[in-house]
Amino acid sequence: MWPVWAPDDSRLALMDRGLTTSGRIEVVRADGTAEPTVIAEGKAIVPLDWTSDSRSILASGPVSAGNPALALWLFDVDAKKAPQKPWLAVPGNIAAARFSPNGRWVAYQSDETGEPEIYVRPFPEPGPPVRVSPAGGGVPVWRADGQELYYLTPAGDLAAVSVTTGAGFDAGTPRLLFRGVTRQPYASNVTPYDVSPDGQRFLVYTENRTATPPLTVLTPWQRLLPRP
Repeated sequence: MWPVWAPDDSRLALMDRGLTTSGRIEVVRADGTAEPTVIAEGKAIVPLDWTSDSRSILASGPVSAGNPALALWLFDVDAKKAPQKPWLAVPGNIAAARFSPNGRWVAYQSDETGEPEIYVRPFPEPGPPVRVSPAGGGVPVWRADGQELYYLTPAGDLAAVSVTTGAGFDAGTPRLLFRGVTRQPYASNVTPYDVSPDGQRFLVYTENRTATPPLTVLTPWQRLLPRP
């Protein structure tokens, strides 16, 4: 489940929830020439993105065995030991994190204020956050040049924000791109859309609403009942 491509397209990180596993993150070669490598164990750990050097994988998972709140974990692909603490934990749940194309920033969804919002923090050290969404947001995705960030609004609309990602981070005013992209804008483990490198086309996972049969209302329905 939840496959994530490595930057060079040679490998995939995925969550294995097979009959013989309780849940783990595996790395597999895209050409199928090697056995999967297990890099993390845990039924609630989900891979989200790779670092630009393909050495580490960012994942969401519980803060600890006694704290089910979702935090961000950073797993070394070649390390034999798992990290002892999350890369980032807040008073709430974090999900849907993505690295900026230059690898210096992480955009993520967090409900630490009570409602899901989009934040950006520096990487590799998680410095102070910059809030990008002014009134709710989820599932951020970067444009390939790092100059634009997309996210879903609480209504399921798709918004875009012009950003700068050099030594510092700055975000402009969000603007609406498309309405009604999805009915589930804040899914923590599913990204219901993606963008082409030039930001001109979007691949969207949504319901096939045209296949739904129409609803017919009969009134006054009492007259259609058979008489005794």
